Amino acid sequence: MIRNPTSYRRSLRAQLQLIKRLYFADDQASSYSGSPLRHTVELDEGKVIMGTKSCVETRWAQSCITSIGFPNSIDGVFEMLNSNSDRGENFLDLDYLLRFTPDDDTSWTAPKWLTEGDILFFYHTKRGGLNAQKLRKLAKRLYPEERGLTAILEHAAGQAEMYSGTIFGCASVSGSTEYFGPPEKHFDGRLFAPLGEVQIFETPLSSERFADYVKIGQNTITPVYTREAKGIRTLLAEDNLLTPFLSTAAFGDGTFRNVDKDNWAEISCLSATRFIHEAQLRSYLLDHFLGAIKDKGSTVLEECQCYRNGESTGIVDNFVKISGLWVPCEAKLSILSEKDIFGQVAKYMNIDSFVPTKGARRAERFTSSRTNCCLVVDQAGLYVISTKGVFIDCEYKKPMWKREQLGLIARSEFQDRIATYF
Repeated sequence: MIRNPTSYRRSLRAQLQLIKRLYFADDQASSYSGSPLRHTVELDEGKVIMGTKSCVETRWAQSCITSIGFPNSIDGVFEMLNSNSDRGENFLDLDYLLRFTPDDDTSWTAPKWLTEGDILFFYHTKRGGLNAQKLRKLAKRLYPEERGLTAILEHAAGQAEMYSGTIFGCASVSGSTEYFGPPEKHFDGRLFAPLGEVQIFETPLSSERFADYVKIGQNTITPVYTREAKGIRTLLAEDNLLTPFLSTAAFGDGTFRNVDKDNWAEISCLSATRFIHEAQLRSYLLDHFLGAIKDKGSTVLEECQCYRNGESTGIVDNFVKISGLWVPCEAKLSILSEKDIFGQVAKYMNIDSFVPTKGARRAERFTSSRTNCCLVVDQAGLYVISTKGVFIDCEYKKPMWKREQLGLIARSEFQDRIATYF
């Protein structure tokens, strides 16, 4: 669930007193690490904290709930403590959040579509709370002489009593979700998003109260869409003073209902637009982009089975004809979250032929142009990867063209540059 986490906990009463003081004293700043506070106003997107010199800008965001449990065995507890030993003795998972300091290099389990500016809500499972209480009783009965273990489980049970069955905190995401390989800790997750700031709520929000908006399932991650995110925030704001990264977030999962070849750049290339599924990115961004930069009169081929030496190597999302040559193109939500992006696209280059499995020309066999590169498009933008397994004129987090620029590229400009890599 973590590779390091976050907490900052303030008294609600102290915050309110602080705001009252700052309302009359523009030159003072709050203890919060963001902008100085002066007063609050209500807007459609929620409670907005105003700065003494300028208003905190509205930020578009997606969100999800990540569930936090507790081991169901004594051995599991020791495994957790051992995994967290780099942060201190007897350090529980929840302590990453409750003891957060701004200098922590902290990441948390997240879906691959989460990116900078998005928000994670933290939910302590009821099952985790029951486990903590059960193990506390078990340790007292079976290991009465192990006072250290008993103290640890008392601590865990105390946390459970406070937070079990509630959304007890949230965090801003400071970068895209990344793939970290086999877990270094006791978690099954491989995808982690870096945390920026964290708020622990003075009054946690119980699952019974937010049940009208979202149900927490068995999965670690529960996506939260526009209506649900706004509803949860409204309920939290009834009993908590929300920090700027939450209060100013403009939740939106984007509407692609009316995207077409004429307006796709205005919608799909907008920095505020988010894609939750690769199918969305292919349909509403990549398909239109490839249609705009392909050779005139050619067809963009879909989901193409690739062959090398008579054997299938994999299926690439598209082949697009550029300057008379077929170039493979793959869509990803985030290349940072891919286990081996270079190994994957290598399956689509240096091939002999390919066969589209969808579209008007499905089942036709095409001879490969054996171009030296593959295009990869994700939420950040467009990358080019060579047959040598390296980026060409781009790198992780630095695409050749940012997504916001894709709708502005002229066909001739794009083709001239890409042709230099063939």
